[in-house]
Amino acid sequence: MDILEKDLEKKMKDRLEKLGCMVLKFTSPGNAGVPDRLVLVPGGIVWFVELKRDNGKLRPLQAIWKERIESMGGNYRLIRNEEDINKLCTIIAAVDILIHCSNVRKH
Repeated sequence: MDILEKDLEKKMKDRLEKLGCMVLKFTSPGNAGVPDRLVLVPGGIVWFVELKRDNGKLRPLQAIWKERIESMGGNYRLIRNEEDINKLCTIIAAVDILIHCSNVRKH
């Protein structure tokens, strides 16, 4: 089932906030094509997230930004459906566990 981008965005925001993340609308005047959202994860990790409908494709400038972010070691995720939201939440939860375990070992 195709879901509207705004509804997908709300679902993603709700799920990520339950994990303790801050989900911010990202605009950067003069930089067309930047991702829709910044996701700040506890522990200092940042994700750049672009949302598209299931059949939506990245525009050329969006693809350039994806490549630029990833080439600098940044975390970029394209979200098209609830399965993609689940995958991102799983990654964030797993990294949180790893960070927590690492901090416990230091003490």
